[in-house]
Amino acid sequence: CPVVMLDELDEPERLWLRQSQRREASLLEENLGLSLEIRAEGVAAFDARYELSDVFFPRDGTAAQAALLAVSQLVDEALMVRENGVARVGGLASEVPVALGAIPRVTEELFARHSKSWSKEYAGRPERLASEVEELLIAMGLVRRCEGGQLALRAVAARYAPEAHHEFRKSPPAAASVTCPQAFTLALEPT
Repeated sequence: CPVVMLDELDEPERLWLRQSQRREASLLEENLGLSLEIRAEGVAAFDARYELSDVFFPRDGTAAQAALLAVSQLVDEALMVRENGVARVGGLASEVPVALGAIPRVTEELFARHSKSWSKEYAGRPERLASEVEELLIAMGLVRRCEGGQLALRAVAARYAPEAHHEFRKSPPAAASVTCPQAFTLALEPT
C-alpha cells in the first residue's frame, strides 16, 4: 500500500499533509475508491476493491502466508523490545529496527509449525522462503531496507498484526488512544 510517513517529509510538506489530509482522503475515496488511513505517524492508502494494483497483500501462497504471519511476529517482537525500555526517547516511531537474522529465524519457526499445509518446495530450503518473505514485505512497504542492509519494520506493518492492540511508541502514551477496526491501537497526539 502507498504510505507517506511524516518523518520522511520536510516541515512544509508535513504542514500541507496535516492541513489537507481529510480533503485528500475524500478525493481519493470518491475518484479512485482508495481508503486513506490517517495516523499520527503518517497516511496509508488501501485499495479495498483490489483494482489499482497487480500486487496484493495478503494473498494466497506459501510465501505470502508466511509473510503475513512473520509480520505479526515481528511487530510483537518490536513491541516487547519497546516495553523492556530499549530506545525510549519520546515521540512516535514510524519504524523500528528488525533484529539481524529475525526474518530467517521467524520464517523457519513458521515453516516448522505449518509445513504440512505449505508448499513442499521450501522443505530443506528455509533460506529461500525467508528471502521471498523479506522481499515481499519490502515490496509491500511493511519493511524497509536501510543503508548497510539493516531492515526496519514500518509502523504500517502493525495493521497486519491481528492479535494485539499495537502501538509503535518510543515512550508511554501521553494522549488518548483509539482502537481501530484493524486491531491495533492508533495513538492520538493532543491537539
